Amino acid sequence: MPLLGTPGSAVGRRRHLFNRWFSKRTVARQVRPSNHINGIWTLAFVPGSDLVVSGSHDGTCRVWSTQDSSKMVGDSMFHGWPVYAVVIFADGRTIASGGSDGKIVVWDLQSGRRVRGWSTGQRSVDLLSLSPDGKLLVTGSDRGMLNIWNPSTGKLITGPLKLHTASIRSVSFSPDGSKIATASFDKTIRVVRNHPGHETVVALEAHDRPVTSVAWSVDGQRLVSGSVDTTVKFFNSSTGSLLATCHGHTNTVTCIVVSPNGEVVMSASEDTTVRLWSTSTFQQVAMTRRHPCRVWSLALSPDGCYLAGAGSDRRVHIWVVRRRGPPLIANEVCRLSPREQISVAVVSFCRYTTS
Repeated sequence: MPLLGTPGSAVGRRRHLFNRWFSKRTVARQVRPSNHINGIWTLAFVPGSDLVVSGSHDGTCRVWSTQDSSKMVGDSMFHGWPVYAVVIFADGRTIASGGSDGKIVVWDLQSGRRVRGWSTGQRSVDLLSLSPDGKLLVTGSDRGMLNIWNPSTGKLITGPLKLHTASIRSVSFSPDGSKIATASFDKTIRVVRNHPGHETVVALEAHDRPVTSVAWSVDGQRLVSGSVDTTVKFFNSSTGSLLATCHGHTNTVTCIVVSPNGEVVMSASEDTTVRLWSTSTFQQVAMTRRHPCRVWSLALSPDGCYLAGAGSDRRVHIWVVRRRGPPLIANEVCRLSPREQISVAVVSFCRYTTS
């Protein structure tokens, strides 16, 4: 996610200026063409399907198919204010969105209807993370607070927990759900236990500048982070020791995703590139993929076949990372094949072939 709400950043200025007049102007425009009319902040794949959900500054969540890029699937889900975060429940039938109105809304994916919603008491819900068992939903605030919710009822279970001295920009459950990692503008990463008490396991002075993204390795032994300082870093999640620093991006790293088998990490940046890194050698393992705009969100399909990216150009771009078959591994990552490229109103496909 980009640096939302940072007064000194271009992204922050655009967001706050837009929010001043957004609500009234968009409430009357709930019926729109299929493409988003403003930048896309968040993406998430639906488990067990070829569908990806986008959340946009235009106040809607929309669903797209990797197999048919000509139109969106179903109707728009109208949150009403800019949508900054989307999570998909494991059943593949329910999603939750968070927006600049400080509310969380749960939707039925098939019908597009609102199931429930509640106010978090935060000025804005910029990030969401769902526990692996789907019983807990976490939000982080611009005041460094962590809140844990029951997504079935909207009731606050725990919080607010004061973890940081500045805005929390990323939050992620460990694969077994026993820990929660947070990344903040205060340049730190914290790992807390997911049980009463929420003791801090690790507190890292992670980067020289604000930390924008944090993700767990598949085995839960490592943390991967991205920062305004343009680097991607790997840490031991138990000791906090730095394992590697990866250089290549020339602007803020906005998001990090890890392949399903943990062999490859993918990073996106406001330098308009997506880069792939080996988790064993910490080297870049594929050619740099240049995006048409600044990349604000990445999502990888559960089977590792599709990588979706989106940002300021209002489009969802879906790359075929590999054909269906064995999992993606570091020595079989993709090279872009420019012969197979389709560009349409909303979703553009850029086919990759394996080495």
